[in-house]
Amino acid sequence: MQVAFRRTGERRYAVDVHRERYPDLTMDPAPGYQDELPHDLLHFLVELHWGLRDGIFGQVAGGGNAWTFRLAPGDGPVTRDSRRRARRVREGNQTGGRDIGRSEVLARVVHERWHARRPGVGRPSWHDAGLCDSGATEAEIQAWLALAERFVRDWQSTQVGAYVAYEWPWPETGARRV
Repeated sequence: MQVAFRRTGERRYAVDVHRERYPDLTMDPAPGYQDELPHDLLHFLVELHWGLRDGIFGQVAGGGNAWTFRLAPGDGPVTRDSRRRARRVREGNQTGGRDIGRSEVLARVVHERWHARRPGVGRPSWHDAGLCDSGATEAEIQAWLALAERFVRDWQSTQVGAYVAYEWPWPETGARRV
């Protein structure tokens, strides 16, 4: 599965997912634009770093849409068959996503740590409790921050109309592409 983060405007982005076993998906516009680290790129990195195979992107790899993606327009016109494919995608949400909660907690923690690197920006009062809830160690957080630096450079060099794409490292699961 390939996940592309596409810059669609000065302060807008989309996420496009190409899957071998399932119809392609898109989320346009995607929420949480930031110049350095858009929200869904942050989730992708969290799930990649912590090996969350059944978070947002793992659930998408399993045939779902994480309740946020929709069928990509390139998958053909709206027909009875395309409605059936969309229903199968939604049904994929029922069988996956066990790590989505942890992905959300980790994303919140690392997002705040990312911004706390700036001079004069402190950690919020909930940070220590969130870190404890996430199950992450300080060493894991520091390693994630280093990983994010590399991806941020890719994103910042992406012009409007262009994209950066990454491979999801784990196999897609479930039925074959319709």
